[in-house]
Amino acid sequence: MKKSVWLGLALAGLLILAGIPALAYDYSAIGVNITVFDGVGNGSTNWFGDQEDQEVEYSSQYNAVTGQDWDMEAFFWKNETSTLTMIGGYDLIDGKDGIKPGDVFLDVGSNGSWDYAISFSNTGTATWYALDASSTLIPTTHFPTSDPWKYASGATDSGSLNSLYTAFFSTDLAGVATGGNHNAIALDLSGLTLGTSFTVHFTMACGNDNLVGRVTHDTPNVPIPGAVWLLGSGFAGLVGLRRRRQN
Repeated sequence: MKKSVWLGLALAGLLILAGIPALAYDYSAIGVNITVFDGVGNGSTNWFGDQEDQEVEYSSQYNAVTGQDWDMEAFFWKNETSTLTMIGGYDLIDGKDGIKPGDVFLDVGSNGSWDYAISFSNTGTATWYALDASSTLIPTTHFPTSDPWKYASGATDSGSLNSLYTAFFSTDLAGVATGGNHNAIALDLSGLTLGTSFTVHFTMACGNDNLVGRVTHDTPNVPIPGAVWLLGSGFAGLVGLRRRRQN
């Protein structure tokens, strides 16, 4: 290959890489975004209802409080380590204005019934509860579309999770979590029987916002960042151009 062609490929790669911003919070390392928009949005002037980032619930009787402090934004799943990460502007440990965080609920097989509830505390511990039809769950106080909020009693089994990790970051994640300050909680679910598909849910006591995620049998294990696709397509284009010139 001529030196000019190698030089062109190298220069193209450098130009593409130069345009990739550095991430202060590497959310690609926590798996893939499994967030599902719940179809319920506030729709006010500064907030929009077509995705979970900068979106809260609404009802005909109450208006949900908008703002980053009440926003639930994303679920991530890393299949290799069975780690579930939850991100929100809402304080996932201490809550906001006396409104406490709820439990994480899991529906194995996504068949419409909750199979597990996970409660976590500010001491860094988390407990899982196996649920059935006789288990008692506590509804939210204002927004029924966000139910349930908390596990109460009736679990057939329970135990501790292997680990609970919390983090705080202030850098926006484009298309995932914007608005300034963010909280993240990572739960190791390797001790639970989840199969190849499940639905996960979280909200706070009032139900001002709720978050839904879904893993299916074809959910990719490792996300491919857009920058990698861009880099590969750039090289492929240059190689194709050279081949056409040779022909």
